[in-house]
Amino acid sequence: MKSGYTDLRMADVAKAGMATGTLYIYFKNKEELINTLFLQLKEEKIKQMFENTQPTDSFFISFKKLWSAYFTISLKEFPKMLFIEQYAYSSLLSAETKSGLISWLPLY
Repeated sequence: MKSGYTDLRMADVAKAGMATGTLYIYFKNKEELINTLFLQLKEEKIKQMFENTQPTDSFFISFKKLWSAYFTISLKEFPKMLFIEQYAYSSLLSAETKSGLISWLPLY
């Protein structure tokens, strides 16, 4: 995001390819939009991180693979990483969004 949260307007987001009214069909406000986008990007990143891990990997190998994947993905998809890091500890994320991150993590 080139501008901050306070400068973000739904009309600006809609300029990416839809009418502002249509955007409000999917998201009731920008808080819901931010929460949905955050959750989608975070889930995508975590899934990518776990792609090369195996249940038979040792803790050390799993740890090494996950951190290597984290940095590789973060550098490759830098704007997504910036968005995730900008909002990860923000009060704008709902408790539901924060709890949604934990519920589907792949646990061996």
